[in-house]
Amino acid sequence: MSTPSDFKAARAARKAERDAKAQRRRRWVPFLRVICKKYGIKVTEIPGGQQFRSHEYIVNWWLSSNKISIQYSGSGDTVKFEGESKPNEPKIFAVLRKLIKVTKGEEPSEMSAPRSTSE
Repeated sequence: MSTPSDFKAARAARKAERDAKAQRRRRWVPFLRVICKKYGIKVTEIPGGQQFRSHEYIVNWWLSSNKISIQYSGSGDTVKFEGESKPNEPKIFAVLRKLIKVTKGEEPSEMSAPRSTSE
């Protein structure tokens, strides 16, 4: 039977693993800041991660869990990013590529209301 010390040791091991992954992701932040500066995306550090703002879109990226949520600034609802990323590349690159395409007008937003054709 497991003892409380076994659970504490397992929890500490999981935390150490999350911290190591966050440290690996943190090394991408300076590069991401350069890309964001080039495309006019505002980058802010938030507790546990980074926040990217472009026009009316807000992207939150938590480094320890690699969780990415997308939010429209006029709404309190957040949507988990479910896009496709390239192999051996952090998910945040796929998100920023999509954000740049949407805000530059090359691709329609998935959050915008559909236009009616019955006028």
